[in-house]
Amino acid sequence: MKNKGPFLSSQSINLIGHAWRLWNEGVPLKFVDEHLESSYVESEVLRCIHIGLLCLQHNADDRPDMTSVVIMLSSEGVLPEPKEPGFLLDHIPVREESPNNNATPSSNKISMTMLEAR
Repeated sequence: MKNKGPFLSSQSINLIGHAWRLWNEGVPLKFVDEHLESSYVESEVLRCIHIGLLCLQHNADDRPDMTSVVIMLSSEGVLPEPKEPGFLLDHIPVREESPNNNATPSSNKISMTMLEAR
């Protein structure tokens, strides 16, 4: 399955929902692009999916910090079971813009300061 946007065309769930559903069905490797075939180590991919789901927990206190993520990725210890992701949305309707819409697009600005040593 190729990711061409935040939602799957054949289903009304987003990618997070799709990953969560496959995890619960016990087939998380179906989340991996089939074009990769067997060019990966299954246990490593499963661990990455598992950690990714842990990072999406609804309660921020349940999410691992980056130090923990690095340790989880570099070890083979037992990971806690992920809970339902907090960012799980069944479907967000996309508003279609009409050609006569006179709305002004938003403008985002950022200022950056580069610090350099003397």
